[in-house]
Amino acid sequence: MFFKVLILSIAIFSISLCLDENEAGTTHKCRNRRADFKIFDKSYFVNVYLHDISQPVSWSKARAACQSYCTDLMSINYEEEFIVMKDVMEQLQLDYFWTSGHVCEQDQCNDESYPININGWLWLDSNERIPPTNETAPGWTFNPWSQTGFRKVPQPDNAELRVTNRNESCLAILHNVYNDGIKFHDVACYHEKDFICEYYTDDEY
Repeated sequence: MFFKVLILSIAIFSISLCLDENEAGTTHKCRNRRADFKIFDKSYFVNVYLHDISQPVSWSKARAACQSYCTDLMSINYEEEFIVMKDVMEQLQLDYFWTSGHVCEQDQCNDESYPININGWLWLDSNERIPPTNETAPGWTFNPWSQTGFRKVPQPDNAELRVTNRNESCLAILHNVYNDGIKFHDVACYHEKDFICEYYTDDEY
């Protein structure tokens, strides 16, 4: 009985130690986040500069990687953000990257979300609704959604549903993949892409 209690105590201590180490590691990562560029009150870093998250991954893994640094995937609410991001993409020669944009899930959708392809998109880092995809948003001088894609129709078009029976529920920015410049595209979330994480500059950990 004594040995069973001893083994159990050691196991509990080991688990507690692992949790403490993981928490300490996360705290260290959050306190030492990169700031590759800044826009307004936010700072941003690109995954390619960090050895532990440098590879392209699916949308969900990209978001988890950002959150491991106490950040989230980039949202683009203003034209100024888009312009800076565009310069970063060109400088790094990125073909595409994930944003926090995502089609609303059942509990996030409401009567104003339909049709989904136009009104159902959200920035999941803030749950802020993305303006209608077929309009130029207030404060913008252009519509960032591409006018072409795999089906050669304006985005979002959920094109992959017809090919692999998978929805294109995630928002990626593609760099001239369809000879359309740097634009928003809806993409199936399992594709692997680079990503940009964002956080408020004044956040402290």
